[in-house]
Amino acid sequence: MKRLIIGIPLIAVACGGSSFDSTVQAKLLQAVQTNPHRIDLREYVPSDWSRVCVLTPGTTREEFERVLGNEWRGFDAPDAEHVTLVFTANGRVAESTQLERRRGDFAAQGTSYCLPRDSAVFHVADTQVTEFRPVVPLR
Repeated sequence: MKRLIIGIPLIAVACGGSSFDSTVQAKLLQAVQTNPHRIDLREYVPSDWSRVCVLTPGTTREEFERVLGNEWRGFDAPDAEHVTLVFTANGRVAESTQLERRRGDFAAQGTSYCLPRDSAVFHVADTQVTEFRPVVPLR
């Protein structure tokens, strides 16, 4: 069973949020290919959000809602080919999307995790990899 690794407690979410438009998704995935040393989610996700959670394949609704402390109607479990990014603000889901792992593997750490907005900066851990590029937090 996978477990969520959370550095800072999440605010409870009362209902589902809106999803990204395809332009934001495309820009984010293109950044993985063109700017592998610094992928700052604050530059690609324009909405007001305070935390991002990366949900890896195998994360269940129950696991995620236990962390949130409330039900999230918009939850869609990531399959083996996708990772879900969930952006929260003021106790609500501001944005969420599923991204193809083949184009940028934000699930490279293996377990789900959350980061505050100020720490939501990533990099490609192995730039020689062309598919399933491991995208991990820049620390």
